[in-house]
Amino acid sequence: MRSYRYKILLLACFTSCRLFAQIPVIGDSNAVEIANWNIEWFGKTGSGYGPSDEALQRHNVKSAIRATKIDLWGLCEIANTNAFDSLLDSLPEYAAVVSPYFPEQKTGVLYNTSRFSLISSELLGTQQKDSFTTGRYPFLVALKPLFNTSIDTLFVIVLHIKANIGNSSEKLAAYNSRLRSSEWLQMYLFKTMTKRYCMVLGDWNDDIDASIFNALPSPYVNLRDNTSGFTFTTQKFTDNHIGTTTAYPDAIDHQYISSPLKKLWMSSSTELLKLNQHIANYSTTTSDHYPVYSLFKEQSSDLPTVGYNGSIILYPNPSSSSFSVHFDGKAPIQLQLFNAMGQCLLTTSIHADQSVDTSNLPSGIYTICINCNGKISTQLISILH
Repeated sequence: MRSYRYKILLLACFTSCRLFAQIPVIGDSNAVEIANWNIEWFGKTGSGYGPSDEALQRHNVKSAIRATKIDLWGLCEIANTNAFDSLLDSLPEYAAVVSPYFPEQKTGVLYNTSRFSLISSELLGTQQKDSFTTGRYPFLVALKPLFNTSIDTLFVIVLHIKANIGNSSEKLAAYNSRLRSSEWLQMYLFKTMTKRYCMVLGDWNDDIDASIFNALPSPYVNLRDNTSGFTFTTQKFTDNHIGTTTAYPDAIDHQYISSPLKKLWMSSSTELLKLNQHIANYSTTTSDHYPVYSLFKEQSSDLPTVGYNGSIILYPNPSSSSFSVHFDGKAPIQLQLFNAMGQCLLTTSIHADQSVDTSNLPSGIYTICINCNGKISTQLISILH
């Protein structure tokens, strides 16, 4: 009986380790990663204010930021600046700037100081109280990229638009507030940011196909359809009905990038980081939102390239149904995928940023072997379904 119980315990431990796998590394030395995350009433406890264990929430948020090695985070719902300062003290490679508006659900930008330096920050639309009825005004942070001398400034605008809460009348008022927010954003962005490297990111509290309130037209349809200046990198979440929160099926956390930044965007790289696969009881201990992230090339691909320069990026990693390989060069490369037993499961020839289907592979760690003109590169990729 003791032996049987011991085997059951080992099985339980093995199952737990598989279920809550190590948080994946997203950061890559050859790419720039930008994420947004609503960290639900961070630092505030009490009924109705998110996770009740402040220390555990801070530990989980720190673990996710440190493990993923993402370069830049747009954060929402920093409710206690002292708790946030404590988080920052435990992340010495990062610095941060927090919005100065009055409401306690503040936004902020956390950035790796080896990749960016702060130029300035300011609140936008402070005279537009009808548009931003919560008082959570858009927070503009200007950063100097330290990895690319051709980019003078990266402009990051963090949003936390009015939520769809209350009775029907209150939800309609919130919808109209989001609509006015969108109209003001369109005016501001297309007047000042279309020729700059700019990303708008955060908790938009609505989807971009139809509203989460009574399936009305999306309040962001004007931004979505005017693609000459900006693009939603998160469009695929909407198209594939992928929810960005732990409880609802709609995408309400978005990223919106200008045309110059789009030239650096790895178009298949935008992903949802399902931290509930890595953190126990995630929705009650950490947040009711998942992080959203995108990868960007360090240099523009406008210049002609010939052959392979040695820089290979697998993305997204971890992968779910597919991954792509970014490299400089127009000629195809040879790719092989091996499982943990050393068995070759896939051999193919692909071009840069071409998608590789992994939907029929079980979850696990695989080795990718890439052959480009006799130069061999091997990398690991995690596949999670």
